[in-house]
Amino acid sequence: MKAVSLIRPGPEYRRDAFAAGLKAAGFEYIEGWQGGAINRGDVLVIWNRYGAGESLAQAFEKVGATVLVAENGYIGKDKDGQQLYALARNGHNGSGTWYVGPDDRWLPLGIPVKPWREAGKHVLVCDQRGIGTSLMASPANWGAKMARRLRETTRREIRVRPHPGARDLAAQLAQQQRTELPPLEEDFKNCWAVVVWSSSSGIKALVEGIPVFFDAPHWSAEPAGLRNVERVDNPALLDRMAALRRMAWAQWRLEELGSGLAFEWILGRKGGRLVGRGAA
Repeated sequence: MKAVSLIRPGPEYRRDAFAAGLKAAGFEYIEGWQGGAINRGDVLVIWNRYGAGESLAQAFEKVGATVLVAENGYIGKDKDGQQLYALARNGHNGSGTWYVGPDDRWLPLGIPVKPWREAGKHVLVCDQRGIGTSLMASPANWGAKMARRLRETTRREIRVRPHPGARDLAAQLAQQQRTELPPLEEDFKNCWAVVVWSSSSGIKALVEGIPVFFDAPHWSAEPAGLRNVERVDNPALLDRMAALRRMAWAQWRLEELGSGLAFEWILGRKGGRLVGRGAA
C-alpha cells in the first residue's frame, strides 16, 4: 500500500509529521504524485480539496482508494497553544467522514465552553474565501448577499467580517472604514448570533456561547448549527457539547499525526462510530 502526500512544505503544514505518521501506519510514503497505477488500498493525502488535489482525489476515489483531507483544526489551538490539524475522509469541514471513539477528546483540549448568551445587539456574518469543492466552496459575494438577506429579517445591526485570507481584504476593510481586521474576539463582543458558510469562526462562537447559523451543505459542528436565518431573532439553543465532542475526533495534535495514531483512527482501524456526510 502506498500513501501519496500532496501536503506542502512549510512550518504551517508540518509535512514531516504527515510523512512519519503515514509510514508508522504501514504505508510506502510517496511525496507528490509520480503517476502510475492506483490501487484500492492506496491513500491520497491533500490539504483542503481544490485544484490539482481535487482532480487527483477524484481519480483515487474512482478506483475505491481512500482520500484523506487535511486542514487547520476547527478550534485552532488547545489550552497549551498546540496547533490542531483536522483530518477526514473524502471531504473537508464536515463534508467528509471520520470515526468517533468512546473517549472524550474535547475535554483534554482544555477549552472552556461558556454559557449561552442571553443578550446581544449585532449579528456577525463571517465571510469566506470561496475555495474547496463545488459542493463546499462558498458562492461569490456570499457575505454581502447574506447580509442583505438578514437586513430583511431583523432590525439588529449586521456586521460582515472579511475572511483574513481573502485576496481583496484591503478593499473590504476600506469599504468598512477600518485600517486592519480586528481580532475575532472584538467582533464577538455584544454579539447576538454568528452566521457562517462553514467557517471555523462558528466553532469559536459556539464556545463563547453565541448561537450559530450555517449556510453550507455541511459544517464540522453541524449538529449544533442552525439553518433558518429567518429565525435569527429567536435562535434555538442546541446541544453544543455533543457536537464539539464529535468534532474533536476529526482533529489531531501534531504528535498524534507523527505517531500514526490519527491515521489509524481515520482509516477505521481502531473501530468507532462513523459520522459525517452520508454516514448512517
